[in-house]
Amino acid sequence: MTNKLRLLPLEGGRNFRDLGGYATRDGRSTRWNTVYRSGDLSGLTHEDRNSLEAIGVRFICDFRSVEERNTHPSGPLPATSETLAWDFSTEKIENPLTLALTNVEATSEDIMREMEALYRDMLAAYETPFKIMFETLASGGFPLVFHCAAGKDRTGIAAALLLSALGVDRATIVEDYALSERIVDYEQIFLKASETAKTPYSILRDLPRDLVQPLLRSDPRYIEALLNHLDSQYGSPLGYLRTKLEIGDETISSLQELLLEAR
Repeated sequence: MTNKLRLLPLEGGRNFRDLGGYATRDGRSTRWNTVYRSGDLSGLTHEDRNSLEAIGVRFICDFRSVEERNTHPSGPLPATSETLAWDFSTEKIENPLTLALTNVEATSEDIMREMEALYRDMLAAYETPFKIMFETLASGGFPLVFHCAAGKDRTGIAAALLLSALGVDRATIVEDYALSERIVDYEQIFLKASETAKTPYSILRDLPRDLVQPLLRSDPRYIEALLNHLDSQYGSPLGYLRTKLEIGDETISSLQELLLEAR
């Protein structure tokens, strides 16, 4: 029986969502139980592992940096799965945002603009992981989970690119992106939790709240700005996939055949 839950009720999951059920412009919809987006998997329990094994998870694309993986290693993962991870640091691309946060004259609008810039930088920094994710899916490597730490920024970009390739309309893509902050209390996770334990996000608790809030949001403005950037630079998200990731029309057709179904 096909499970059609958007948010999977995992005990230690964070924003673990099925990307199925989204309508496409050609009258089909994305398949359920095939591709999942998520945040940090470090809280997974043994029961969660059993749940992921039951849905047959085969590949996990971990977009986190080496530092993040070392600090918060994933919990029990399905024996059926293979994790794909890459050895790089996010420090360089996050540095301008860090500088803005510590600028005594910075405003929340400044931070929002830096978030938009961060998304463009992530787009360039994550070309290899995104390309491998697309190629894995196109070769039938699913069910597949892709995730980062919060499950909203790097993961949100990857979801927007994938849904664009599958022909989902932009309004739905933005809605899927914005859903994260309605599901997850990011203030609780990244601010209040760091009050009792040192985490990579502990620095945020000492900063003005109006500067930190834009970091904790999945504001539609961020993904809309990125999609507009792809339109202006490459003609469309598909143009980006073809030009920068070298994802050809044959691969995109394979993705659509494998990941879409009749409504």
